[in-house]
Formats: sequence, C-alpha cells, structure tokens
Amino acid sequence: MSKKIYQYLVLTFTITYLFWGFDIILSKVGLYEHPTYNIGIIFYVIAVCAPAISGYVVMQNESDESGICYFIKSSFKFNQPILEILLIGIFMAIRFGIPFLFGDVSIIGNWWQVVVFTPVMLLFGGLEEIGWRGYLQPKLEKSLDFLLPL
Repeated sequence: MSKKIYQYLVLTFTITYLFWGFDIILSKVGLYEHPTYNIGIIFYVIAVCAPAISGYVVMQNESDESGICYFIKSSFKFNQPILEILLIGIFMAIRFGIPFLFGDVSIIGNWWQVVVFTPVMLLFGGLEEIGWRGYLQPKLEKSLDFLLPL
C-alpha cells in the first residue's frame, strides 16, 4: 500500500483518539459532565470530522491542484445516474413507509427534533464519509485487488 494511505490512517486515528481522549479525560476529571453541550461537544465534532480533515490534509500534499473547492469536487461525485438515486428513494420509502402504514411505528419525541437533527446527522455523517469513501476507498481500490489472493 502507498505511503499516502498510511499517512491518512495515522492522521485520522491520531486526531480521533486525541480529541475523544480530551473529552473522556476532562469529563472524568470533573471539569464538565459529558452529555452537556460545552467544550466537550467541540472535541467530539473534531473527532468525528477527523476522516475529512485527514483526507483534506493528505490530498493537499499530494496533488498539483489544491484548495477546498478541489477537495469538495473530488470527494463528491454528482454524476450518478438518476436511476440509482430513484432506487435508493424507492427502497427507503418501502423500508420506512410500510411499517408506518401498518402502525408499527411509534413516534417518541417532538417533530421539531427531526427538523433540527436531520441536517446535523447528514453534515457530520457526510463529513466522515468524505474521508473514508471520498479519499481512502479510491486509493485502496488502486492499490489492492478486488479479490484477495489466497
């Protein structure tokens, strides 16, 4: 495997464990209570974004083109066939729609929480995927065969 893959993995896990470690240590020492929204949430967000941060840093050192616009353009593939997007929507509607129609869904909490937390989950989940799937997976596909030899 290439040197860039190792750099990416070391940087990603270093950032993640460092900031989650800060969160754990500061909450155990008693400087704050963990689930509250204070400095600990900043540590948590940085740790969750570590794959994207690492992908950006390593990519800036390896290519002729650099900058955030190039990173976003290379991380997001907007040329997916419309059929794939429609199939994902159909499968999700089936998966979640049928239980809802038959009354197998119980709604706990307030509707506004869905409105508030959906963008947050998409943002932070998406930032994590930028690193793993946007940077690391293409590098691994180039350096490893699809089927590993026995």
